[in-house]
Parts: sequence; C-alpha cells; structure tokens
Amino acid sequence: MSYDTMVAYVQGMDDGASGSLLIGFREFLLLKLGQQDSLVWSGLVLRLAFGGERPRPLSEADDAAAIGSLFDLLDEFLAEIRGDHNLGRLFHEYVLWSQAQPGYIADLVRFSSSPPHPVLTVEEAARTLGVTERDVFDMIADGTLTSLRSGATVFVREGDVQRLAQN
Repeated sequence: MSYDTMVAYVQGMDDGASGSLLIGFREFLLLKLGQQDSLVWSGLVLRLAFGGERPRPLSEADDAAAIGSLFDLLDEFLAEIRGDHNLGRLFHEYVLWSQAQPGYIADLVRFSSSPPHPVLTVEEAARTLGVTERDVFDMIADGTLTSLRSGATVFVREGDVQRLAQN
C-alpha cells in the first residue's frame, strides 16, 4: 500500500466526519516541526518522517516509513486532543507559537492584508451611509460589506462604504 493511498483513506475518513476528525492536526504537525510551512498535513507528515526532506517518488521502504509515521502522529494527535478543552489548548499554543515566529505580522493575520485596509467602525459606516447600525450588519450579512474584527470591535472596509455612499 502506498502513502498516497493511505492519505486518501485518512482524508476520506475526515471528509466522512464532516472535517471534524483532523481539526487541529495541521497545527499539531507544525508545532512538532517547529517551523512555519505552507504544506498540507500530508506533506508535513513526510517532512517529519524524513527529517525535513520529502522524497518523491517514494520507494516501498519510504512508503512504509511514511505510513508508520502517519499513524504514529495521528495516534499522538488524537490522544493529545482527547478531552473537553484540549483542542482549544492546542490552538492556543499554536497561536502563541505563531506569534513568536519571524515575519509574524498581526495586521496581516487580523485584516488579511499588510498594511491593513483603511477601516471604519460599524457606527462610522452607518453615519457615512445615513443608515442604522442594524442596516450595516444586514449589509455585512448579505455580502455587500466585508467585515473585519479586532477584539470586540467590528470594522468594515472604508473603500466599500465610500463606493456605497457614491451610489
């Protein structure tokens, strides 16, 4: 059996569980790897299995080692997240670790851009558009405005509000 076949099997199990089986698995793997990486979980397993290298195509021996690593990592992950608050703790540890990584930009994470888009509070947007705050939230709900959040404060992109105000 190949590693790719086993990955498809595990991914199928996750899909069959509506994506709930592997929630946090990628973050768990990144914490184990100790460095940021853009690979999906199956690529991260290979990185961990082969000390940072990802041999392709895999030989039969490499396939066996990769499959063994996959199941060892899955066992460890599932044992670690068992319990009411353990998945939340894992994500908390991942966020703290991510923030300590070189190149971490809070605005990029928070607003999906760096520098952040100019934003308005919901109250400012309502004033600009001459509508109620409830109307602004309705525009967010129907996709007319894009919302962003910083802590408890909801923002909308100023450019979207300006375009609506001009129409």
